[in-house]
Amino acid sequence: MTELQVEELDVLERVQLLPSAVELVAAQVREREDRAVYLRGSSAQQRVAACLCELVRLVGRTSGPHRGRVERGVLTQQEMAQYIGCARDAVNKALASFVRSGWIELSADHITLVDVPALRLLAGRGTTLGRPHVSPRPSAGPDLRDVVRRATRARRGDFAAS
Repeated sequence: MTELQVEELDVLERVQLLPSAVELVAAQVREREDRAVYLRGSSAQQRVAACLCELVRLVGRTSGPHRGRVERGVLTQQEMAQYIGCARDAVNKALASFVRSGWIELSADHITLVDVPALRLLAGRGTTLGRPHVSPRPSAGPDLRDVVRRATRARRGDFAAS
């Protein structure tokens, strides 16, 4: 990521960048509001389903449109619970429910998403915690990629890179 200090710009450059800056801030506000509305109006199962779909999209491997695999150590249940705003035992119960439904398989090393469309349907509209994924829009809340990076660094003791 590139950083630019406002003091480095002359007045004309600042004025020219203002509409873009306002647009970015407005997009972040919209995304935070979307996320807050989704988290308030969805169950823990919906949030866990959305998080699993997002994990596969960001750091997992897919094998066709209906299957995906995520390494088990990417996020602990506690970290997932913190990210989606619920208790760890709710994450555990949701995962167990998904196993019983045949939507996921759990092993010591991986979480295999057997029925991604079912998880997306449960999550509500599919990706990014229930919102349709649109790439150019900046992320406003805690980005799942950042959560995964911090969790990985914390486990290996790499705090200087945070």
